Amino acid sequence: MCNGYSHLRFILTGCLAVLAASVHAGGPTLSGPSSITLSERAVFNGGNFPPSSALTVVVTDPAGKQSSRSVASSASGTFQYELSAGATGRYEIKVVDGKGAPLGSALVVPVNP
Repeated sequence: MCNGYSHLRFILTGCLAVLAASVHAGGPTLSGPSSITLSERAVFNGGNFPPSSALTVVVTDPAGKQSSRSVASSASGTFQYELSAGATGRYEIKVVDGKGAPLGSALVVPVNP
């Protein structure tokens, strides 16, 4: 027998599950290692970005200096970015759209070998 409370709980649970799945599937992601050996290259993979879009990768080094590089997402919304760190400390990698709005970010800390 289904009372009103059980029925309502099922509907809410079903709605939350669908909402969580659509948020996870649609949001841009930037993944890569959280630490690397100093002077080695780290590869970061972007996914779920707008297809065939002009993007900018902005890297802030441990001293606070920023550098940027233009990248384009593929027709499937993916791209790769390589970072070679020359100093120890925290590097922040951000991906922004053509208007400067942040779409994804990652942190990496190089360590001495």
